[in-house]
Amino acid sequence: MKALLIVLAILVLLAWIPLKCCARYLGSPQVDLRVGPLRFAIYPSKEKPKKKPKTEKPTKQPKEQQPAQQKKSFTPDAILQYVPLAQTALNTLGRLCRSIAVKVKLHVTYGAEDPADAAVRYGQAWAIIGAITPILERTFHIKKRDMQAIFDPEETGFSIETDVQARLFVWQIIAIVVSVGGKILIQFLKIRKGGANK
Repeated sequence: MKALLIVLAILVLLAWIPLKCCARYLGSPQVDLRVGPLRFAIYPSKEKPKKKPKTEKPTKQPKEQQPAQQKKSFTPDAILQYVPLAQTALNTLGRLCRSIAVKVKLHVTYGAEDPADAAVRYGQAWAIIGAITPILERTFHIKKRDMQAIFDPEETGFSIETDVQARLFVWQIIAIVVSVGGKILIQFLKIRKGGANK
């Protein structure tokens, strides 16, 4: 009994481990995942050390070519019957994203030597922000936002700096996986059962 309680306590603690995903763009994209105090670079990934070139092995005599296996073809009806599975996954994923609270930083820096050009680019900078903001609002629940158009006399055009931080817990991921997996499995079994009855 004590062992079971210990296991349950460990699982509860693991379920409440905070996960933090940070996506940044400042000249180049960068995505990090933080699990508690640990940090993992997702993109760009660390380059693996190059392996030493292998010595060439003696060439083997080519084997007799076997007849190629024919690819399995599908009818349009067979493909369309799986569309609800994809729709279920996308709908659930959309609800997941909209339930995640994110912090968004979007700075558009502009510059121009002529004051008239600077005024035009100021409007263009806010147009860029106005185009990106609705996409973020439809996808996520924005908890905190920092969106600015910044003038830099040394800038000759436009530069964009973004920083999106999302925070969630392991139990949320497990709940989504179970929810999506359960719904897809039920629909898949219905499709297979319907096809078997034909």
